[in-house]
Amino acid sequence: MIPFLQFLEAKVLKDIGGYREREESIMYGDTIRVYHGSNNAEDIYNSVKYGTSGKSKVPRVHSYENDNNPKGIFVTSSPTKAKDFVGSGELAVVIELHANESDLIIPTWPNGGWTGYGGYSQYFGHGEDGDNEREKSRKASIEKIKKESDVEGTNRMQFVLDSDRPDLAYNFNMDSERQALFIGDLNPNSIRAIWVKRRIKKDYYWINDPDNKNYQRMRREEFIKLFESLEPVKYVNDDGYQRNAEKTKRFKPNSVFKPRDEWDEETFVDGISKEFGRGRDELFELLDDLDSRDFDELFMDYIWPRQEKKAREWWDNYGKDNPSK
Repeated sequence: MIPFLQFLEAKVLKDIGGYREREESIMYGDTIRVYHGSNNAEDIYNSVKYGTSGKSKVPRVHSYENDNNPKGIFVTSSPTKAKDFVGSGELAVVIELHANESDLIIPTWPNGGWTGYGGYSQYFGHGEDGDNEREKSRKASIEKIKKESDVEGTNRMQFVLDSDRPDLAYNFNMDSERQALFIGDLNPNSIRAIWVKRRIKKDYYWINDPDNKNYQRMRREEFIKLFESLEPVKYVNDDGYQRNAEKTKRFKPNSVFKPRDEWDEETFVDGISKEFGRGRDELFELLDDLDSRDFDELFMDYIWPRQEKKAREWWDNYGKDNPSK
């Protein structure tokens, strides 16, 4: 029988430059400690305060990634590597979380690898055809990993072959960026820690503070308080963040659910009644009288991807019962 505490443990994999006698296989059901560094500290703030979801499209720094890997949050098993992806603003921020292997996939690119500066970008395309090509490429990458790991006369890559998830075992142990895509849902309280380095301003730029070179571990409440105390930024400089930037659709400050919540009609109706400033009866009268019946326009700010399917079914059934919709 597996001890209860083992279910709560996460695998901590080798860091870049770190030493480990052997790499670890990734098995079904494993929980893995991963890190996410963002060039936009406000994105981290929104994730920490409201949660986030890897099922939504994520605006990428490099435009070709909006096609190649449109969904998922890039994470790495290496805290050192995560720091390479932070922005150049006042705060350099990395979040730490525990992810189940079922919520992780490897990224994929049409040419087999990410496009370097000056390189020629290739694309999978849009819609269902693009999705199919993307998944075909991902499966081909997994088969390539298994084939290259099965080298006669050596057990160097046996940990990959022994894995239920050879793709993750290879990427997290051997890939230069130790990376994967988190495609799960993340509640705010599921963020284990926030690692923060605060910079000082010199002329128009933020530079590392010689007296504060290391990242400090913070709890969610500490980081939220720190970020909200900062002087709002009115422009974006290079890859710095902008506090007053319009929130992207993947953050839901007005949502009546948390990202991992299951759909519940009563919770939804009560929540949007409060958001619309109406009682339940008044809310339905309002919905009947609205000129726009577009689901996305009316409700997408109040739900996460996990609740979307059931919410759309609720709206469709409401329309059948209320023909004026």
